[in-house]
Amino acid sequence: MKDGLVSRIRRASRRAQRWLGSAATPSPEAVALRKLGILLCERISDGAHPLLAGSAPEIRFPKPEKFVVLPRGEVLRLAQIASVSAPGAMRGRNGRAAWSKILGGLALSYAGIGDLPVAAALVRAGAGLRLDGPWLEEALVYLLDQQQPEGCFGPIALGRSLANIEGDTSEALLRLTVEVLWALATARRALDREPITTHLVRKPLQPEPLSLVGAAN
Repeated sequence: MKDGLVSRIRRASRRAQRWLGSAATPSPEAVALRKLGILLCERISDGAHPLLAGSAPEIRFPKPEKFVVLPRGEVLRLAQIASVSAPGAMRGRNGRAAWSKILGGLALSYAGIGDLPVAAALVRAGAGLRLDGPWLEEALVYLLDQQQPEGCFGPIALGRSLANIEGDTSEALLRLTVEVLWALATARRALDREPITTHLVRKPLQPEPLSLVGAAN
């Protein structure tokens, strides 16, 4: 199952790289996003370290009951920091198991309301910290399921609304695609390096985690 999940990530990156090769770049920022996306695809193919991996050795999370009710922006910020922390930043078997459930549950919660950037950031954080668990796995599979036939990730309307970009939606899709590719690159590396369980969850696990986002708002 592990090999199957890695293969799926690699296939998704190849499709994304083809889309990135012809994606519109209406601004210098879009050009930079496309270059970053292509670099992430190459790292997925090679199994190389994700960008900035281990560059933030210390991270202080609030207590679980406080973390799950944080505003969206704060959840996103902490997830992005956690994703580039050293894998051992969260120590203790019990603590790691708890945070695996918390990050995975929140990722599914944000997935349930269509917030792809935050779901991707939480999956990336869990992979960067080498956490594993069925909710994180299901969230990873959710990200893979968001790939469009063209190779980008996320529907155009969703990309435009969540990325908060006016005008051409191509830049919003670039941003969403890069967010997901970064999560996939981090997860792909974690799957290679750690013997994590990769049972693809067949039944949705959203009902319980979905209550977390309600609390966050």
